[in-house]
Amino acid sequence: MEALLLRLNDAMNVNPNEAPRVYYEMSNSKYRQALMEVFVERKEFIRAQLDPTFYEIQPPSDQINQMLKKRKLQKVLDNPILPICQEDEIDEETEKLEEVYLNKMGELKNLLHSNLQELQQGCERIKADFCRVLRSQQMLRPIDHQDLSRALESIRRKHEITEIETKQTIANSVMLVQTRIAEATKRRRNFSKEAIAILQQYYDNHLAHPYPNQATLYHQSNNRITKNDAKFTPNNEV
Repeated sequence: MEALLLRLNDAMNVNPNEAPRVYYEMSNSKYRQALMEVFVERKEFIRAQLDPTFYEIQPPSDQINQMLKKRKLQKVLDNPILPICQEDEIDEETEKLEEVYLNKMGELKNLLHSNLQELQQGCERIKADFCRVLRSQQMLRPIDHQDLSRALESIRRKHEITEIETKQTIANSVMLVQTRIAEATKRRRNFSKEAIAILQQYYDNHLAHPYPNQATLYHQSNNRITKNDAKFTPNNEV
């Protein structure tokens, strides 16, 4: 038996294709059956200890869940629509925002598709390698259909978790882009075009203290900016 265990240890450290003699001696040893029975007993013990919830997927947040279910994420990426109010006028600035939004959605769509394709290819490759390894080890240890099924199920679950995490990452990016676009359009509704231009010019020329107070803004605009515009300017009291 000791010689058989030594042979088994040797077999675990070499490539099966490079050690046919070791495999042959293992399969024809008079102690092989007794060793296999010990392995089977040990395997059943380990199976009984497995945690069935080990690969349970953590639920995503409500917003992410809404984005992921019913293929909503795919619809947003396939047919991106600038998130603006219907009453907002379409002008040059809006067209620029739309161009930025569409480009970003296109980048995220391509990133999602490439990542999912890479994950799927990797999953299939790992499955094939796993099956090959298990078949090659049948001479050395007891391997049944349940072993193969558990191995493939483990790979499938890990792939599913990684796929959902990838979609969550893209969904987060989509919502971030939409939020920034919505904030930009909101600022445009709160300020006139003239106010935005004056604020931008002031910001560029006063980086150390970029927000003018109401009096400075009034002077800069030569009394052309409405009170409604001015009240939205940060630090009015400064």
